[in-house]
Amino acid sequence: MASRHRYNVCTKRSITIHKSPEELYHAWRDPGKLVNFLSGAAEVSVLDDRRSLWISDIPGKGCVSWEAEIITDRTDKSLSWRTVNTTGFGHTGSVHFAAAPNSLGTEVGLEVCTRITGGRLGKAVAKMLGRSPEDYVSQTLHNFKQLMETGEVATNKGPSGREKAPVEQCGQGGAL
Repeated sequence: MASRHRYNVCTKRSITIHKSPEELYHAWRDPGKLVNFLSGAAEVSVLDDRRSLWISDIPGKGCVSWEAEIITDRTDKSLSWRTVNTTGFGHTGSVHFAAAPNSLGTEVGLEVCTRITGGRLGKAVAKMLGRSPEDYVSQTLHNFKQLMETGEVATNKGPSGREKAPVEQCGQGGAL
C-alpha cells in the first residue's frame, strides 16, 4: 500500500557558468560553499573524504538529517552521491562540469532523484507551492551561478540568499 503513495522523481537541468570546470568542481566539493547556495541547507559536516552529514529544512518534511556518500568522483569533471542510513530524505544525485562551446565558461548539469511522499498528488501540491524537485534543482543551479559569478546570491531573503534553517531548531526537532 505505501508504495502507491511514494514514487521516484528524477529531475535534470543545466546552466552555463562563466568560470572554469576546475573552479566549479572545487566549489561544489567545499561544504562551506554548498550551504550558501543549496536551498534549506542548515549545516554540512565532513565525516571523511567521501562522506558528509547534512542537516536541512526539507519542504513537507521539516528538519531532517542524512548521511551522503560520494560514489563517483572524477576530479574537475563530475561527482555523484547517494544517501545512506536514512529514512527521512533518500535521494541520489550527480553534477557534471564540461567546457562550454566558444570559451563561454562551463556547462553544469545537475540531476537529482528523490522519493516523493503523496504520489502524484504530493508532487502536484509541491509544484503549486513552488517547492517541487524541478523547482529545487533549477533554484540550486541559479544560486550556484550567482555565487560563482558574483560572489553572492542576490535575493530579498537575506544576505546569504536563502532562508537558513537554524541548526539548533533542526538538532532538537529534526530527525537527528
